[in-house]
Amino acid sequence: GNPADKYTQEDVVQYLDSVNALLSDAEKRGCRDETERSLILNDIYYLGLFVLDIDKMYSETVGDTIVFHPWIFNRCREVQEDPDFHIDIWAREHFKSTIITLLKTVQDILRDPEIAICIFSYNQKIASKFVSQIKNALENKRLRQLFPDIIPEDTGSGKYTYIDDEGSRRSQKFSWSSVALTVKRKTGRKE
Repeated sequence: GNPADKYTQEDVVQYLDSVNALLSDAEKRGCRDETERSLILNDIYYLGLFVLDIDKMYSETVGDTIVFHPWIFNRCREVQEDPDFHIDIWAREHFKSTIITLLKTVQDILRDPEIAICIFSYNQKIASKFVSQIKNALENKRLRQLFPDIIPEDTGSGKYTYIDDEGSRRSQKFSWSSVALTVKRKTGRKE
């Protein structure tokens, strides 16, 4: 690990225990959806591990025990705490694309559906692969349940309806492919 990392294996285990306790308490109080929605909007580690179930988030399995290596937890925290104006130079297979391109992008979209994000790569095939991963993440059943105000329910139709600020019913076209995605917005700008 990185000697500058704040969090250890014990911290990750404590985090997992506290999240499970928080969700259990929220379930008892009848506010699990609100609690989970808040966790997703504020914690990319939670989004990747608990909601999208990205198996790469697990470091390794020893017997029947899953070991959560602190590297991924520390990188998620690092990106979450200070996401902008950095060049992230991490070695290959160190989860940069998972954490930044996938998880942080999904979180940014859920936080601000009006945002416009462009995914660049050295060729269109690789950029489309990343957009497809984001699309698949946004199609996650739990995310659709928690964010029906943002994720179109019928992505095959190419349009959704919404009620504008004046109470009028509006229809909006959108894209949903490996080249372009548009979630529910109040504006109809063209990218």
